[in-house]
Amino acid sequence: MSDQFDTIERIVHTDTGEGPMLLFIPGLGLNTRIFTPMVTLLKQQFRCVCIEFSGPVPPGEARNCSIESLAAEVNTFLRRRQFNPHCVIGHSLGGFIAMRMTLAAPDLVPRMVLLASAALGDSSLVTRFMPNRLTHPNDRLQQNIAMCVSPNFASGELFSAVVSDQLHHSGSGRCFVPLLRAATRFDIRRDLPRIAGPTLIICGEADPIAPIAQSELLLQHIPGARLVCLPKVAHLPQVEAPTQTADAVIDFLQTP
Repeated sequence: MSDQFDTIERIVHTDTGEGPMLLFIPGLGLNTRIFTPMVTLLKQQFRCVCIEFSGPVPPGEARNCSIESLAAEVNTFLRRRQFNPHCVIGHSLGGFIAMRMTLAAPDLVPRMVLLASAALGDSSLVTRFMPNRLTHPNDRLQQNIAMCVSPNFASGELFSAVVSDQLHHSGSGRCFVPLLRAATRFDIRRDLPRIAGPTLIICGEADPIAPIAQSELLLQHIPGARLVCLPKVAHLPQVEAPTQTADAVIDFLQTP
């Protein structure tokens, strides 16, 4: 199957590979290509559909933007496309959305992988990630990605490639602020025991955005969840340690 690019409402997606379908949802301000290293490893066994939110959010909707409304939009997208994921893989804010998706429509999320995600939004993200009028958007994106990765990765050649990929292939920046505000308001702690499908939690031991304690909270309250913690990895395991991350996903999907 060849790569495809299409749009319904604010959602765009790429579609590559063959086999059971994996749906990838990226974190705040990131585009579908943030999963490229993982998809490259998985597409021989799985159909990999990566989505992102693109385009501006109308002012009236921006004020009411929530993780619940974003999850409903993705569920509607899946039903319109007649997509039936074998597993939903959500990174950070994408994990927030995946959890709300499975609570609202468990038939669309039979199993779930949470990458560097959490049960509770962090209000400090506003000051850490909010665009500054005095900073060029490209510089700000680079700064934001640098905050998400380990110092060793940030000083390497792959970091520049990741930043370049995000700069040249994204429309997600146009809805960044509403998504950021939605993320800070997120709190799913009391609903975690209602998540019924198999869940894998993958975290980086050096994650400054979603510390290990957040993953341990998910593990404690999601019935039957499993946790894989990657050493020397921060908030982007799919690019900092794609082989380890993909192997953990394959092992999870192959376990009855």
